[in-house]
Amino acid sequence: PKLFHGAPRIYNAIINSPLAKEYDLRSIVACISGSAPLMTETARRFRELTGANLVEGYGLTEASPVVSTTRLSGVRKPGSVGQPLPGVEIAILDDDDRALPVGDTGEIGVRGPNVMLGYHGLPEETARALRNGWLHTGDVGRLDADGFLYVVERKKDLIIRGGFNVYPREVEDVLYAHPAVAEAAVVGVREVSCEHWWDDGPAAHAAGPSRSDYLSLSSSILSARSSTASPTFRFALPNPSRSLPAARSARPSASSSGSFNASPASSLM
Repeated sequence: PKLFHGAPRIYNAIINSPLAKEYDLRSIVACISGSAPLMTETARRFRELTGANLVEGYGLTEASPVVSTTRLSGVRKPGSVGQPLPGVEIAILDDDDRALPVGDTGEIGVRGPNVMLGYHGLPEETARALRNGWLHTGDVGRLDADGFLYVVERKKDLIIRGGFNVYPREVEDVLYAHPAVAEAAVVGVREVSCEHWWDDGPAAHAAGPSRSDYLSLSSSILSARSSTASPTFRFALPNPSRSLPAARSARPSASSSGSFNASPASSLM
């Protein structure tokens, strides 16, 4: 196929498959990822394996359903889900629904002709989701100076540790870069006792199968299996200022505020 659509788990399964090197995957020209966050390392390794453009988009059912995407022939920024579609506007909002400066992290707000009218028969839920002219997505993200959107995490999944925001996806991105890790999931677990001043929130725990346990070959059918002894790791963040330096340093320092919308001339290609 020249164009392939898939969820991140499919791309991850392909790059970890022992059969991947036995087939020529260079016929694929472009791939689009959706339905779940695409890890930066997964995208890098897939492009290295196939040579195909792998781009990611962002959307939700309430936005019919696409909000932004990376154009196949346009600029690609690692970790970004692209720019708004034509006629769609994106802003990063604080708790008072004010647009935050470029580079700041907050809730992703969307407005445009693609946004729903409301939830059928649920006026209270509709009012919460569609307040002050914005669809509140429940996702945390940031915009750069070029209007590229970066989805950081679901708002409810944020882990606050010692007053420092820990986004599971950022930690997962680091774990995926390790050659022995096939998949990773980071969650917050409430601690019973705290030994240090920074231990005032849930500890971050990571779990996932190793690559050697990830896939098994039976006859000619490739099936994914999770190891029954998948390792679980607990780690604290004793010095918040030194945590995840690569992920944080990539954020732009521009101070201008506002929302971004695409030019009508924009296209997916």
